[in-house]
Amino acid sequence: MFDVPAVFFCNNNQWAISVPRERQTASETLAGKATAYGFEGVQVDGMDPLAVYQVTRAAVEKAKHPNPDELRPTLIEAVQYRFGAHTTADDPSVYRDEEEVERWRQKDPIPRMERFLRDQAILDDDRIEAIEQGIEDEVAEAIATAEAVKRPDPAEMFAHVYEGMPRRLDEQQAYLQRLRDRHGDDAILE
Repeated sequence: MFDVPAVFFCNNNQWAISVPRERQTASETLAGKATAYGFEGVQVDGMDPLAVYQVTRAAVEKAKHPNPDELRPTLIEAVQYRFGAHTTADDPSVYRDEEEVERWRQKDPIPRMERFLRDQAILDDDRIEAIEQGIEDEVAEAIATAEAVKRPDPAEMFAHVYEGMPRRLDEQQAYLQRLRDRHGDDAILE
């Protein structure tokens, strides 16, 4: 085992697509897998931003300023929940029920953090409105910037991939060119 100053962070959303984590491994926790590699594993409530911050900060400090009696690497397992589908082809309603989703929704970190910040008098309606307006402005600017970018030449996807173009890629590039000649770039890029 190399004593490297590393922090490994695992977002455990409890599902491997449609299979629950419990069926993916016999380990009680993913953090426990660090033991097999000879370093510390820590499990944290990934739905609690302050707990995640505290555990991560401690792991980073340990990596930066090691105690000679302990190894520096840490695996942090943040137990979270994936509210939506894993992919566009996934239908989570097939393998989990709405009651489960609703139980986890009560732990959603965004409203939890907002309540905490309001309780600490750090956040109020005016500050939220300013934050939301700033986000809307930033997104609008990003959209305008993206829309102003010149449309790329589709043939560029073949450039700088290999030092020497493989025959199969050469064939694909020729096929793309035939499509462009037949249908035009608008049909391909729209």
